[in-house]
Amino acid sequence: MFEQFTTTIDTLERERIITILLPDNYYQTTKHYPVVYMHDAQNVFDDSTAYGGQSWRIQDYLNHHDYPEAIVVAIANSEFRLDEYSPFPISDYGRTLVGEFPVVTAQGIAYIDWLATGLKPAIDALYRTLPAAKSTAIVGSSMGGLISLYAGIAYPDIFANLGVLSPAFWFCKHAIAEFVTSHPLPATSRVFMSVGTTEGGGLAHDEDYLIDALEMKNLLVDQDCALEFIIIPDGKHHESAWELLTPKWLQFFHYHN
Repeated sequence: MFEQFTTTIDTLERERIITILLPDNYYQTTKHYPVVYMHDAQNVFDDSTAYGGQSWRIQDYLNHHDYPEAIVVAIANSEFRLDEYSPFPISDYGRTLVGEFPVVTAQGIAYIDWLATGLKPAIDALYRTLPAAKSTAIVGSSMGGLISLYAGIAYPDIFANLGVLSPAFWFCKHAIAEFVTSHPLPATSRVFMSVGTTEGGGLAHDEDYLIDALEMKNLLVDQDCALEFIIIPDGKHHESAWELLTPKWLQFFHYHN
């Protein structure tokens, strides 16, 4: 069951469409549910709006069979996607990117501040959620993976479950590494990170994704958080690959209804 509304990111003065996936029997029960926040809403549910013609098809996994019932809050991207998913300015630190990168202003901190202190309280007020961090996830891929890890570090008391798929750490490699090192995740945090061996596409090479993910894994294993790290042989930078990982991160998060 889907619902939708439009809201405003006040600090950025931009409207944003929010799509909500509710359990099929939501209005027939009084239960409270864990929540998954997801970026790039156009790619989450509907193949017709998804980049490349295939979505994550989250509704096929949640609220059915052995998977947990949960509410999904999907936030649409915009023409400012790179800006909003960038917690730090772009810097390739000597690497040769595939193409020329557009000018990007890092607005990820403002975006996550809004999500944590504006959108999440609104969702908790509108719906029967389990508001605790242990029942709250934030999940994304590529730049969405980068900003999801940032969100969990910046707000560990709000987002305890982090889905970091095919993260574009190359975008701000040194800055995100320094942030992770200086702000260790607590034992209550759970990080699911995946990377494919053939991620290349767009502006980065296969090895950029793989090497940077491995380096981030090495930083996180020294912290108290729970970490699951998966390398996908021949895994591509595409929704078709990320869809197949949905059962894995759902089970890893240990949601409790």
